[in-house]
Amino acid sequence: MTLLIHRSNRLSRLLAALAQAVAKPLVSPFEPLPIVVHSRGLERYLAMHLADALGVCANVEFLFPMPLVSRLTERVLGERGRLDGWSGDRLFWAIAGALGGVSDAGDEALEPLRAYLGEADDRKAIALAQRVAWLFERYASYRPELVERWQTGASDGWEAALWQMIAPRMGGEPPVSVAEAFEAALVDANATAVCADALPERVLVFSIGTLSPLAIRVLAAAGRHCEVT
Repeated sequence: MTLLIHRSNRLSRLLAALAQAVAKPLVSPFEPLPIVVHSRGLERYLAMHLADALGVCANVEFLFPMPLVSRLTERVLGERGRLDGWSGDRLFWAIAGALGGVSDAGDEALEPLRAYLGEADDRKAIALAQRVAWLFERYASYRPELVERWQTGASDGWEAALWQMIAPRMGGEPPVSVAEAFEAALVDANATAVCADALPERVLVFSIGTLSPLAIRVLAAAGRHCEVT
């Protein structure tokens, strides 16, 4: 299969290419066509444009990048491919629980956290957990090489030490390990037959200014077996 990229500085040309791709029928009339967007506002705009251009906008599913990536990995890898175990909400609760044990941990790398938490009340500790959860979620998608070092036990300051504390509390493998397993599964000798059933026939990505390295990695691997435009 192929990875197709349409480039233009005119929105009208991109919309025309999108309508043309949507108009091309899928093999299965019951399979929704996934379209990746960056906001709900763009979703509504595209739905109205497609309805105007094609007469109807039906059996299309608008998704944000990471939900699509999670769906692709889960379809190919099964339970192992689930990424929701490393969502921001779950990271927050794991970090909040780990912060309570920082004062008793012997790791010197955690000293900045111990110093901060020693003077912080519960409200500040919760705010810290929320902020670190947001950072860790983005690290997992945008800096996978950093997370890989942490996973192997690298000593890299308090962030690495805290990550290593919470990793056993999380559900499933970290996203970078899932992406590696996904790529490996798609180069297997029997991958073509498996992917014909597991992956969607076509995936459309519209007007995404930035995709994380994790999402690019998964979409590029999927593009060997299904059409990604």
